Amino acid sequence: MNRRHVDMAPDWGKLLDDLQEVMPLRKIAEAMGLTMITESMLRSYRGGVQPMFWRGDALVTLWCETMNIERENVPRIPVVRGHRTQRRLVDTSPRVMALPNWAAVVPTASNGITGKRKRQKVAA
Repeated sequence: MNRRHVDMAPDWGKLLDDLQEVMPLRKIAEAMGLTMITESMLRSYRGGVQPMFWRGDALVTLWCETMNIERENVPRIPVVRGHRTQRRLVDTSPRVMALPNWAAVVPTASNGITGKRKRQKVAA
């Protein structure tokens, strides 16, 4: 039987949600003081990807300083090593989209002998 060790990891989505109430993702990346972090990385952390230790440590430090909360009180969720944290619920409801208003196509007729197409005359 293959058992995996379950640990508690910081809830990156909760940390980023709290920080985003104060500043946008771009400012969060700048405030962390890291040159190798992007908004895309922060979005993936929100989705459950575990950051590298030094990036996660910088994010937790920023959260603690911004929220004025001790490091021991960081929100945590269970994580199975080698897997992502629990996925956050995403709105999967269908989206209503309008189709473009394209002009009507002029019907064409085919000449069976040469295979050339001729335009039909449209009655005005």
